[in-house]
Amino acid sequence: MEDHPPEYPGGPCLGCGEPWPCLPRQAAMLKEFAKAPNEAITYMGAWVQAGVLELKSRNRPVDPGMSERHLAWIGLLLESQEIMTNLLDPDKSDD
Repeated sequence: MEDHPPEYPGGPCLGCGEPWPCLPRQAAMLKEFAKAPNEAITYMGAWVQAGVLELKSRNRPVDPGMSERHLAWIGLLLESQEIMTNLLDPDKSDD
């Protein structure tokens, strides 16, 4: 979803001006990382780190909601993966 890239790590979305990742970008990443939630954790963790470093280099305060905005939506991926696993193999849910 190239319409919603960040202006810089830790900065606003170029597409809509909201703090990045904005809701449209989060929705796109839910689809993008649907089968690879662990990769999403690594990817977004790197964005948080880059954002903190970039904001410090610009002498700007770190947004207190940045970590949650970058990582909280990944819980939906993990939940959906568990649901799909249970639907495809109900015997695994008994473990």
